[in-house]
Amino acid sequence: MVKRPMFKRISSKPFAAKVLGASVFLLMLPSSGLAQEEVWKSCNDVGVQYYEIKQYPQAEELLLVAVREAEKLSSDPQKLITSLQALRKVYLAQNKSTQAEEVAKRIRSLGAVPVGSEEKKEIANSQPPPAAHENSDDMSMTPLHPEIGKGIEAKPESENLSLRPPQGVTAVEQEAETEQTAKEKSSKTAAKENQPAIEEKPSKTVASAIGMAGEMRVSPGSREAVEVSQLIGHINWTRTIQISSDGTRALSGSDDFTMRLWDLGTGKEVHRFDGHENAVNCVVFSPDGRTALSASSDRSVRLWDLDGGQQVRRFDGHANIVTCVAFSPAGDRAASGGYDGTVRIWDVQTGKQIQCLGGDLKTVRCLAFSRDGSQLVSAGSDRLITLWSVADGHLIRRFVGHKDEIIDVAISSDNSKVLSSSRDLSVRLWDLATGTEIHSLLGHGNWVLRAEFMGDDRRALSGSLDKTFRVWDLSDGKETASFTLPDLGMWGLALSKTGDRAITGSNDFTLRLWKMNPQ
Repeated sequence: MVKRPMFKRISSKPFAAKVLGASVFLLMLPSSGLAQEEVWKSCNDVGVQYYEIKQYPQAEELLLVAVREAEKLSSDPQKLITSLQALRKVYLAQNKSTQAEEVAKRIRSLGAVPVGSEEKKEIANSQPPPAAHENSDDMSMTPLHPEIGKGIEAKPESENLSLRPPQGVTAVEQEAETEQTAKEKSSKTAAKENQPAIEEKPSKTVASAIGMAGEMRVSPGSREAVEVSQLIGHINWTRTIQISSDGTRALSGSDDFTMRLWDLGTGKEVHRFDGHENAVNCVVFSPDGRTALSASSDRSVRLWDLDGGQQVRRFDGHANIVTCVAFSPAGDRAASGGYDGTVRIWDVQTGKQIQCLGGDLKTVRCLAFSRDGSQLVSAGSDRLITLWSVADGHLIRRFVGHKDEIIDVAISSDNSKVLSSSRDLSVRLWDLATGTEIHSLLGHGNWVLRAEFMGDDRRALSGSLDKTFRVWDLSDGKETASFTLPDLGMWGLALSKTGDRAITGSNDFTLRLWKMNPQ
């Protein structure tokens, strides 16, 4: 008779919550260094115990917390190595070779040798099958790439400790499921709309990677984007990236609850910013590049000192997940939006809320100030672009035309035009003064994640889940160049103002810097 392990009766979620609850209590003790070490030890030890009894999801979530806590104990890298080695074993046990290799890279960078490769063979026959792909008939909630499944974001209303979405899901799609859940719990619940069919596109296909609506469309003369470097540090998927105005640095926010600052010249991490209690959904540099703002699923916006690596201020007021944040051109004001259907204007110096803009906005996904700071555009799941007066908060006008959620907006340097990127596969150019659509830029075969004005605003660069970057002539709305990417995932996307560089988040948690030559 085989004796059962003593931890076999551990119930996963309640026990994990108790462990972390005890860890929070320990952090309140006077000796913060000792408490931090106890937090790490508790999470690491219980995570290892879960691994030993083959409760791999529970082991993974606790060891991810242990890794984060070990990173804070910078004086003792051995603790970080210990947790990374255990996490690697858990990934191997679940046949997650990509994640296991990424953890191995971190271990090697710390001067240690990865162990645990032998475990994969020993337990291969005992693994549960990977989660089946879940389909959805709601096109507004499902990316068009067939390999993309549903994701479940940690909900701010619960103590969901999981940091890991299902394999194959993208960061953008991961939010889609959460939005529905958040809306159901919000006091501003709106009836679900009937989704119109995605508008038909003229065929520009030269090569098809999918063979369905939403296929990867490669234009004649398309070239490959060149990978310049990999930025290694995040231990979960990236949700948001921004390149500094001078092109020398980048910010990223992740499902590992951190924001990170990168030197693009060396590819090295400059600072890691801890403090958020849930995923970091949006990051943005201040106009002078000395500070940054982050927006999180923990319902907060935070201001950070980039040189010192410390939190300066916290902005509270949103009733649900905060998805986006933006600085005013002068840097004295900030705007944020989220699942509570509001846009909030903040005094950056004091942290006080100045305005709360509403009007049945549904989920607000993106924001942009006009270049003089007097106006603000917001957009999101209502498929509308809304123009606001910053001074008094009144609604000036709405731009109508998109057939699905709007993911990103940008305003031209002369304050005359707006670019919008949408899940309806289009980029659209608008007249800011009248709200009139000037051009619909068509060609992408999947959700368009971002579009930026280039140089003198006569061209634009866009990036999409169809694994392409495209350059557009804004005088006639025609595509002038395109660049293809390997199938590495696109967890977050940043485009340089010059249009020659981009950064994407990859399936292996790394960020990749790409070089293009738009000509």
